[in-house]
Amino acid sequence: MARQGIAEILGSPGEVARVSDLVVLCVPVDRFSDAAKAIAPDLGERTLVTDVGSVKGAVIDQVVLHIGKTRFVPAHPIAGRETSGPESGDAGLFQDAPCVLTPLPEAEADAVDEVRAFWESLGTRVRTLTPEQHDRIGRILHDSNQRTKPYWDPVAAKMKDEVRTVTAQIRAELTPDQSAKFDAEIKSARNPKKTDDARKEKKSGSTNA
Repeated sequence: MARQGIAEILGSPGEVARVSDLVVLCVPVDRFSDAAKAIAPDLGERTLVTDVGSVKGAVIDQVVLHIGKTRFVPAHPIAGRETSGPESGDAGLFQDAPCVLTPLPEAEADAVDEVRAFWESLGTRVRTLTPEQHDRIGRILHDSNQRTKPYWDPVAAKMKDEVRTVTAQIRAELTPDQSAKFDAEIKSARNPKKTDDARKEKKSGSTNA
């Protein structure tokens, strides 16, 4: 708070939901169900919810169970750093960064417009995809970077013209750091247990040292 990065600290997710017009869910991919459940009882009828998850299908499945589909507009801002914590804060983090919205068919039009306006107000360049397109592109970006099995997935092969076009557009807007973070997020989200085990092993090693 001394650095003016935090305006106010509230006591619980429910309290956040009660006083907010827009709630942004920022948790690991396997924790979105818990986060949505925690805010659901206190959300106002017109309160908007968005997120920053790097995969959309898994996040959507968890969130809509608790808050429905009409006021939830999934998002993936492709920005960030390898470091974390308050010291790594950057007021210009989202400036000119791509942000993908994946609104559901049931989403209310004004909800999509307002969430788009929110992300654009942070400086991002917003584009819209379906959740399936987003996750398929993320997988292909990751696989093609391995240079061992690009476009081998038979489903991806059927979509390759569309995927290549949208992938090229997104790739053109990514800095090398953003691209590396995007690929790391996709890999982590596809292997959450492996990532969690690695974190536990690292923490254990630090403790033993």
